Amino acid sequence: MRRKDKMQDSHKAIEIMQNAAYCVLSVSPSSVCGFEPDKKAYKENGHLAEDYQIFSIPVSFVYDNHQIFIHTAKAGRKMSFLNDGSLVCLVFVGHVQVPELYNREELEQLAQTEPKKLGSHVFTTGYESAIAYGRIFALRDKESQDRAMMLLCQKYMPDKLDFVQMSVDMSRKHLNVYAIKLEHISAKAKYFNA
Repeated sequence: MRRKDKMQDSHKAIEIMQNAAYCVLSVSPSSVCGFEPDKKAYKENGHLAEDYQIFSIPVSFVYDNHQIFIHTAKAGRKMSFLNDGSLVCLVFVGHVQVPELYNREELEQLAQTEPKKLGSHVFTTGYESAIAYGRIFALRDKESQDRAMMLLCQKYMPDKLDFVQMSVDMSRKHLNVYAIKLEHISAKAKYFNA
C-alpha cells in the first residue's frame, strides 16, 4: 500500500467488510484451476484478449470466522470461473463522504491564499475500503449450505429467518453456495472530522 498513513489494521478491515452492503468478486482466468480458454480468446500476438483477462461481479456476501460466504445460481458465465481452489479477490467499499469543510467565503479565501490546498482539502473524498484475497470452494453438503444461507439471510433479511430454510430447500437444485477462505486482507481509510 502506497499511503501507509491510510492503512488500517486487520480488525478495522473486518469491520469494513462486515458493514459493506456488497462486494465485488474478481478472478483472473490465469488463476482459475483448470481454465483453458479456447483459441478465439487469443490475439495474433499470443496474448489473451482483454475480454478473458479479468472477470468481476458484484455479490451479496457475509463474513464469518475468516471466511466469506456467497451464493449464485447454477447457470451463467461466472460458473466457468468459480472452480474449487481458484484464487479470488474481493473489494469492499464502506462509508464514502464528500466533506463540506469550508463555506463559500472560506473557499474564496483558500483559493486566494493557498490554492494548492483545494485538491487535498476541498476536492477530496473520505472513504473506507477493504481488499481480501482467498480461495473459493463450493459447499456441497446440505448442512454447510444451510448454515451459509442462514448467515446471509441474517445479514440481509433478519426479519424473515423463519422462512429461510423452506426457501433454501425449494431452490437448492438451482443454488450454488461458496466459501472463500481468506488468505490476506487489507484496508485503508481517510476520515474527516465534522
